Amino acid sequence: MTTTTLTTFETVAKRASREYNIAALAGSDFLTRRNKLTRDWLELAADGAPTYNLLASRLGPARFLGVDKAPRVIKSLQAENRPNALFQAGLLHDVIALQPRLVANVGMLNFDSTRGWLGDKIVDEVHALIPFVLQQYERCGEFLFIVNAAENRVSAAEAEATRLRAFAPLLAQMGRDFFREDEVYRYNMLGRQATKGASQGMVNVRLCIGFRPEPAEIAA
Repeated sequence: MTTTTLTTFETVAKRASREYNIAALAGSDFLTRRNKLTRDWLELAADGAPTYNLLASRLGPARFLGVDKAPRVIKSLQAENRPNALFQAGLLHDVIALQPRLVANVGMLNFDSTRGWLGDKIVDEVHALIPFVLQQYERCGEFLFIVNAAENRVSAAEAEATRLRAFAPLLAQMGRDFFREDEVYRYNMLGRQATKGASQGMVNVRLCIGFRPEPAEIAA
């Protein structure tokens, strides 16, 4: 299944955020080769596995690893013809911790949090993933780490402070304490990209560790 049409569960704005994340790989020397992924992509699968649809032509032998806590979602995806994909029921953090062989080739991790950019819980979620991110960076030479969460019912300043706390250990390893402009992508689920500083909608953080996106992609 390699369709790139919108799935029933996907909005135009959400599709654009996925394309933004994938576009970062154009600047990678080690995660892709001849327009094929060399490392596995790991994320929460969701109904219809929309990110798989965008990556399908770039897979093999690298895989799409989709995790979902809903057995219904996993069973549905496993029943479809999706080459170079593996779908696993469970929580993403647990799969990483308990199945090291499964995730040993991961070079890209996309985590959609349900917490929102406020409070300690999302900070703890991101902190728990950072050791794996750094381990895989050492293994792969580069790593793409993405976290996506809502910014509803919170001021832009509070949300930004939460993001900086969440990523602080990783940013410190990268020698800084701030996000570059091309690392933060704002949008809302109504189909419009949100303006910078908006206190509603979704905020997607995309860190390219060991590489930078192509200059043209940053400008876009």
